[in-house]
Amino acid sequence: MRIMNLYPEIRKKRSDWVRTVPEHTFENVISRDFVASKPNKKWFTDVSYLFYGNHQKAYISAIIDRYDLSIVSYVISTKNDNKLVMDTVKKSLRIKS
Repeated sequence: MRIMNLYPEIRKKRSDWVRTVPEHTFENVISRDFVASKPNKKWFTDVSYLFYGNHQKAYISAIIDRYDLSIVSYVISTKNDNKLVMDTVKKSLRIKS
């Protein structure tokens, strides 16, 4: 990289965030047993971020059915907060009921 005059962009460590107490906690019922015998028995959630436009960030929260790894539902937001995840869960429950 040095030969081609390419240098990485060094990001500064953020110090403006505060660790908070979780609003919602649930018992670990999975206990490392990730195999599902039927659809809709085990769902998993993940939040990822995507860059778009001029250095803007969007967050996508998805719920995945462990049986066939299909996406049950997803919600996209500009804020990574509990509302994003809870909206995804509510959307999944509406779809599957």
